[in-house]
Amino acid sequence: MTNHLHLLLLSGPTGLASLMHPLLTGYVGAFNRRYKRVGHLVQNRFKAILCEEETYFMELVRYIHLNPVRAGIVQTFDDLAAYPWTGHAALMGKIVLPWQAVDSTLGHFGATLRAARHSYGGFLRDGWTQGERDDLEGGGLRRSLYALGGTADRKIRINYDARILGSGDFVDKIQSLAEGRERHQRAVQEAFSIDSLLALAAKTLGVSTPLLRGTDRSRSITKARALFAFAATEWLRRPGTEVQQLLRMTSSAVSAARRRGRKIAEESDFAAQLQVQRSR
Repeated sequence: MTNHLHLLLLSGPTGLASLMHPLLTGYVGAFNRRYKRVGHLVQNRFKAILCEEETYFMELVRYIHLNPVRAGIVQTFDDLAAYPWTGHAALMGKIVLPWQAVDSTLGHFGATLRAARHSYGGFLRDGWTQGERDDLEGGGLRRSLYALGGTADRKIRINYDARILGSGDFVDKIQSLAEGRERHQRAVQEAFSIDSLLALAAKTLGVSTPLLRGTDRSRSITKARALFAFAATEWLRRPGTEVQQLLRMTSSAVSAARRRGRKIAEESDFAAQLQVQRSR
């Protein structure tokens, strides 16, 4: 769009923040270099709505790709297929966008490429005159019912969260996972300092704590640093700059270490190690 963009992303266990930060800062840096400018380019933090795929995926694909129509940027279906700033052109085979999941998206519409594109095109045409969709702006099933002019049965408990788009059961599940993660973070914060967490990461992988602060780049030391970088930022909630200074690493190196550290934490069952240390 002229002043914003919409992305439909399949989120992994790390969430969106670890993706959006390098994506936006990388784009801003490239844009500023290209046009020889300095300063901020993006005005606000991104808004993220977690969606229930089974219920809303196809509707969101249509809603996002019809944004240029609602904004009056394009007028006809052929214009939309030729519009370069939308994934619709890639879905219709007009352009190639290596980063877009064309096959998996079209897989929701048909078994073969030709049938899927035909079904997708018809689905888009059916929604051509749709205006704004408040029911696709987050809020779970309750907002969807109100947006469609209905009311929720008061005998049925329907959970609600403006950051989530899905059924009440889906909202319940996501909130429960979030609450469990917050409890774990609080427990770690109460039991560990950043130094004691560093020592435990070193012990878990059988290395000396002072080596983590040095320049040794052996495999075991690198793994221990990654484990600590993940636990310190994700569970202890310490800023990346503090981890960067403690380990004498660059910002990009800490970001990469955090991503590797999640897998190492799972493989080493580091969460269980934290629990044992807290109970002592």
